[in-house]
Amino acid sequence: LRFASQIISQHIKTEPDFMIATVTGFRFIRSVQILSFEYSKEKKQWKAILTDKTCLPLKRSIIANDILAYSSSFIRISMHHIINLNHLVKIEGRECVMNIHPDDDTELVISRNYLRELREKITVL
Repeated sequence: LRFASQIISQHIKTEPDFMIATVTGFRFIRSVQILSFEYSKEKKQWKAILTDKTCLPLKRSIIANDILAYSSSFIRISMHHIINLNHLVKIEGRECVMNIHPDDDTELVISRNYLRELREKITVL
């Protein structure tokens, strides 16, 4: 039974759950629940924007590379934004259009420095 379970799990792609450090403690979350991450210069910390449009402030010690290590579907598009490719619908010019729009007027513009990396990741997918 264990062998059959291992074979099945290799062929079924599931998004892993992970623990994320927030300002109030740790939270168990799936990567598909996260729309994007945004860095606040004023507070000097990242926040996760979830698909239900809530914001989850992360612990100040978390850096962009920590976020990118959570899931292969996370990609950095600028110094202040990391998006989840699972929610990317299209790219218009240099702006990312997501299938869920956050309440605020945040534009997800791809910076020149990260455009090539995004194109490479998309062509691999």
